[in-house]
Amino acid sequence: MENAVLCEARFGLGCRMIALDQIKECIQARQDFVVQGGAGSGKTETLKEILAHIADSQPSATAACITLTNKAADEIKNRVGDHYHISTIHSFLHSLIDVFRSNIRSVLPIVFLLEPLVVADEGQVQIAHDVYKKKYGKFAALRYRFDKFKFDKVVGKVVYDKDPRKFVATLSNEINSLNESLSAAIALADLSKIRYNESSYNSIRNFSYGHDGLLKVAAALIERYPKLRRVLADRFDFIFVDEYQDTSPSIVGVLIDIIGRSTKATIGLFGDSMQGIYEDGIGDVEKYVASGALRKIEKEDNFRCSQQVIKFLNTLRLDTLRQEVALKARADGTIEHLADRQGGVNLIYAIAPEGAKKDKQTYLLKLKALISKANAAGEAKYLMLTNKSIAGEVGFLELYEIFTERYGQERGDEMERVLSVLQFDELALLCTLHKNKESNELIVRVKKQGYLLNSKSDKERLHSSINLIACSKLSAIETIENAFRYGLLSKSDSFTAFVDYKDEFLDGLKKDGVFQDFIADKAVGVTTALKMTAAGRAMDEYLFEELNRRDKKRIFYEALFSKSAKFSDVLNYYSYLNDEKPYITMHKTKGTGISEVIVVLDEYYWRDYDFKNVLIAGFGAERPMDRKLVYVACSRAVKNLTCVRLISNDEEDALLTAAFTSTQKFDFATL
Repeated sequence: MENAVLCEARFGLGCRMIALDQIKECIQARQDFVVQGGAGSGKTETLKEILAHIADSQPSATAACITLTNKAADEIKNRVGDHYHISTIHSFLHSLIDVFRSNIRSVLPIVFLLEPLVVADEGQVQIAHDVYKKKYGKFAALRYRFDKFKFDKVVGKVVYDKDPRKFVATLSNEINSLNESLSAAIALADLSKIRYNESSYNSIRNFSYGHDGLLKVAAALIERYPKLRRVLADRFDFIFVDEYQDTSPSIVGVLIDIIGRSTKATIGLFGDSMQGIYEDGIGDVEKYVASGALRKIEKEDNFRCSQQVIKFLNTLRLDTLRQEVALKARADGTIEHLADRQGGVNLIYAIAPEGAKKDKQTYLLKLKALISKANAAGEAKYLMLTNKSIAGEVGFLELYEIFTERYGQERGDEMERVLSVLQFDELALLCTLHKNKESNELIVRVKKQGYLLNSKSDKERLHSSINLIACSKLSAIETIENAFRYGLLSKSDSFTAFVDYKDEFLDGLKKDGVFQDFIADKAVGVTTALKMTAAGRAMDEYLFEELNRRDKKRIFYEALFSKSAKFSDVLNYYSYLNDEKPYITMHKTKGTGISEVIVVLDEYYWRDYDFKNVLIAGFGAERPMDRKLVYVACSRAVKNLTCVRLISNDEEDALLTAAFTSTQKFDFATL
């Protein structure tokens, strides 16, 4: 917590105004602001203090806190209570716009319509074939899904380059025609079916929209309709966004440019541009700061990490913010000393000979051996990319494979999202509270679900029910249904909608003779469009791709709701997310600190990442996402951080100039 004692401990009596006081100034002046604070700077604690300040100074004021995840929303609720509206961005927007169905239909084309390619003027550089090819593919797929019309395959580069203007103009005309047809169909669509489907996908079948679609629809509605802005302004005096860097640019733009400027609501953003590790997030809001729309407030504090880790993190940042040790208050009220915040930043490496990665199995065995050298004491946690081996080690391999077959490794967030929609996060939390004997919190949570606790026998029944759930050998879906039956959870609308959609989709496939022939052919090894055509089916690449997409979806739903998806896997997965296992995933790195952390800086053959120069001062601007990912990963270390990497010969000299307190080199051949 920021206060005068801590400020004096760090800066002396003449210190500058702390961030909390600057925010209070903005609250008083009703000035929009952004709080930029690095890892461990106490941004959420500051948000809590600001809400307490508003409650004291403006008791009649209303506020909304928007978060990215249910877990984050629950964390803030636990800190500030239920006095203010606290929810995820999707829940917040859905609750705001859901009653405006006819208005939603009026802006829905932005979700489904394609942007045509722009024909270059004479003398301008023409659109490259790969850009044309990608747009053509999106158009052809959308057109087929809309009215089953099949276009020819895209022309090759040689043909395209003879007259690119002609091909671009033709495609743009086709896109415009499709957009007109889509707009007409949307205008006639059944309003009862135009809804937020709580999935990652928009459905052209009934014009329902998913997560990204919801963001676009909400932004367009707020921008277009003053009435909606008035509703929003009447409901909230303050709107605060936690982890702003991962929030949609369109939503941030609407909040600042429209709501902030045209209503009485004051906008406050809390986050860190260096922790913006999602491609669809805004990343930073510097343009709004530069224009004067936002007052930037920097929190240089770091209440989490050792002095050495903080120094190392500062070398990774791509902005001007430099954190300093912020001394915390101990339980007895005294202030910790700088000596309490000492640690180390270590590099453990080996030089892999040229071509070593070609032998994947040997390379990974060498890497595993090097990692083991970094954790001789066995007390550290490993932070690396999520992969099958980690899922196997932790104990959720079957569940992991169900999701990767559907979404691929790069969409690991889908696993957390779907399980949350199906309320497994809530059930896992109840099991954790039961395991940790946190009975009071357990009782509070089940009471909110409507569980009756009027006698000692009711409490005994509660603990017996949760014990049955926690020890369940049944499938995940059987176990969650038991939880509903026992009264531990109330079935949510999102759960019902997900299951209804799944049932409707699978029932439709059963009645689809073409699809049934398709899966029958695949079952006997007829697995390509050419093979199916040769076997006498009326098949082409368009139909094959569409049927294959449906089959992938079918397999996912059937597997997720089958006995192969064990509840024990679910519990192990949430233990993993909550840092109760020795592994931390690269895609779930933001959160509380861990004393000893080993960051494995290996790409694991993922083409999306390149950590070669990310630790070297002066590098990073050309691949900012890699550097940000490493920053977020390393910032989890409270005391000691160890980076592990197999490097090439030419990396060594440059790497050793990084801000490590110690380095240790091993021989690749003897690992």
